[in-house]
Amino acid sequence: LLMPISDEALQIIIELTGSLVTTKARATSATLWDLISQMRASGMSKEAIRGRLIKDLKEGGQVFGSLKSQYVSIANQTIERVANEATNDIYRKKRSDATLYDWVLDTRIQNHCEDCIDRANGDARTLEEWELIGKPASGVTRCGGNCGCKLIPRKEEN
Repeated sequence: LLMPISDEALQIIIELTGSLVTTKARATSATLWDLISQMRASGMSKEAIRGRLIKDLKEGGQVFGSLKSQYVSIANQTIERVANEATNDIYRKKRSDATLYDWVLDTRIQNHCEDCIDRANGDARTLEEWELIGKPASGVTRCGGNCGCKLIPRKEEN
């Protein structure tokens, strides 16, 4: 099931994901150069360094294993963001601007950050109010982009 997502939300997600990938690639490059420098300083030959790096790449070692896990994490965060934005877009279209949303903790996580706990125990807000103070995975909570919490519309009472 494909859910629609606004062009604006999609552009923000693309820019954020690109920024995260670039940041991780730069950090990995610096780590790689540090490692190569250490191996050179210890007297390793170019062939031995190359062999060590190829082994790290094939086996998911210190450098390349970390990079792969970071990219998997970025991919998972991106999928969560797209799903959240698509859901929010649907809510925006189906609900009035006055609909209240509760911050709901991610049931897959046992230890939540204090910010998410405070928001979940706090007052319900409109989607516009949540956008002003920060929605889940927007980076405003201590768990940052790793947040899996959701905004769920409060059921209207008749």
